[in-house]
Amino acid sequence: MSAPRAFATATRLEDATGRVLIVGGTNNLGFYSQTIDIYDPTNAADPFAQTGVSMTKARAFHTATKLTGEQKVLIAGGFDGATVQDATEVYYQVAGDFNDLLSTTMTRGHDFHTANRLPSGKVVVIGGGVDGTPTAPGSGTVTELNTAPTAPSTWSRRC
Repeated sequence: MSAPRAFATATRLEDATGRVLIVGGTNNLGFYSQTIDIYDPTNAADPFAQTGVSMTKARAFHTATKLTGEQKVLIAGGFDGATVQDATEVYYQVAGDFNDLLSTTMTRGHDFHTANRLPSGKVVVIGGGVDGTPTAPGSGTVTELNTAPTAPSTWSRRC
C-alpha cells in the first residue's frame, strides 16, 4: 500500500480482475488518511496502486458499503482525529473518483458502526460511537438506525 493503514476499509469492486478499493485509515500516531489505494491482483509487479484520488474527509473507523449493480461504494461516518463524522461520500468505480451527487450527511455521526445494503437498495447504518477523542475515538453509543437515500435526499432516523 502507499502508506500503513490501520482501521481502513477494503471493498471488492465489481470487475473481472478482482480489484479492491482501500479507503482511509490511520497510522495510529494521530494521522488520519483521506487517500485511497486500489489493489489489483493481476498486477504482479506492483499490486497496490496509489491513486491521486482523495475523499473530502480524512477518516478511519468508517464503513464502506458496495452498492452492488451500481459500481459505487458508499463511505459513511468514521473519525477524523478530532470528531466523529456524519458525512458520507460515494466512490464511482467507472470514473475512479468520488462524486458528491449522493454524498450527504447522516442525522448523526457514527464510528465503529455497521452498514448494510437492504433489498430496497437503501443502506442502513446501525450503532457505533458518537463521541470521540484521539485517544478514545469510539466512546459513547448510538441506539438509532439511519437509512441512506437512494437518490439525492436526506437520511431518515429511527430509534
